Amino acid sequence: MARLYRSHPPGEGWQAARSAFLERFRAVHANGRSHLGQRYVAGASGHEIVRGHAFLADRLIQGLWRVLGDYLESHRRELPLCVAAVGGYGRAELHPFSDIDLLLLHEGSAEEAAAFAEPLLHFLWDIGLPVSHALRTPAECISDAWDDLSIQTSLLEARPLAGDPDLFGRFETTFRAEALADFPGFLAAKEWEQAARHDRYGGPVYHLEPNVKESWGGLRDIHQLYWLARFRYGSVSLRQVVTAGALTATELRRLRRAREFLWRVRNGLHYLANRNEN
Repeated sequence: MARLYRSHPPGEGWQAARSAFLERFRAVHANGRSHLGQRYVAGASGHEIVRGHAFLADRLIQGLWRVLGDYLESHRRELPLCVAAVGGYGRAELHPFSDIDLLLLHEGSAEEAAAFAEPLLHFLWDIGLPVSHALRTPAECISDAWDDLSIQTSLLEARPLAGDPDLFGRFETTFRAEALADFPGFLAAKEWEQAARHDRYGGPVYHLEPNVKESWGGLRDIHQLYWLARFRYGSVSLRQVVTAGALTATELRRLRRAREFLWRVRNGLHYLANRNEN
């Protein structure tokens, strides 16, 4: 990176340096994925693989954010803007071909925010990251969360990656106060959603081709526990739910063993199919 800065000084602008940085970021991405694939074959835990892919994505996004801050014109880099991981990526759980969901949080006009967001997103796509995104203000986050349960659930897991920490802090405080005020309603909606998912993907344990993510007893059922704990207690891990008395230590150990098994199976499916196959 230091050599790239010397050979392509920021004063020359982003377009002059973009291709050189893209080559470097692609190499880091490919090397990281190759390393994690080798670790899986060597017997690495499911935990190591999902955390490893999330760590790799974190570092690529954070590194790019710093580079763009140096290379883009001042009016495009001085906006109140931050990027956060949401959904499964917000939990720092990425399987080999999982989507990478981002929230680009801003204050002001969407056009101004897009002036920074667009070069960021296009670069990430060109690296090969399967990024999906939403560009929202804190107020829009709350409004959209009330209208859509999936958006509310995704934003519930938001984890800051880079940018204005004060902006993310304001979003988090306001979101928890205004969008997470009705736990009984959230619980009822998630139970209905779970029942519909089980009907769609199959419930019996003898189902011949269960979906390791969506079927009865799959990862989504474990995610549901996390969502409820996050909503009710503000917990970022199920260990805190044990402290709150809603889960026993024995139940937590069993849950972690089940999750580890499902993580490793899903990782194997992704590697075998070379795509997001569950």
